[in-house]
Amino acid sequence: ACDHDYNGFYEGEIEIRKRLSYPPFCDLIMVLITGENREKVALATEEAAKIIKDEYSFEEKGGKISNPDAAPLSKIKDKYRYRFLIKTENKELLFPTLHKVEELIKKRSGLSITIDINPNSIL
Repeated sequence: ACDHDYNGFYEGEIEIRKRLSYPPFCDLIMVLITGENREKVALATEEAAKIIKDEYSFEEKGGKISNPDAAPLSKIKDKYRYRFLIKTENKELLFPTLHKVEELIKKRSGLSITIDINPNSIL
């Protein structure tokens, strides 16, 4: 990059992304749950991840799911933020389960959910 070698930079970066299975070689999905009660947010995030793990066979369909945890920016404007990440080559197969999780969280008082496909930032 400092040598203004766009092609060289691209070739190096795309090889790293391919080896680590990052976009564009797979899809990265961030599920972020927020709310004012830290324990409620943490439990809801764990439950959401469990539902996805139970309904989507990652070993069979490919991909990975991270353990739910506090987001790197764990509290913004008095709201706690917990998240987990999903890597998959078949995001369309996850849509019904993601929709189910989204509806479940939306019904809970004081919680909100964001599902971001190939996010610009995972903070």
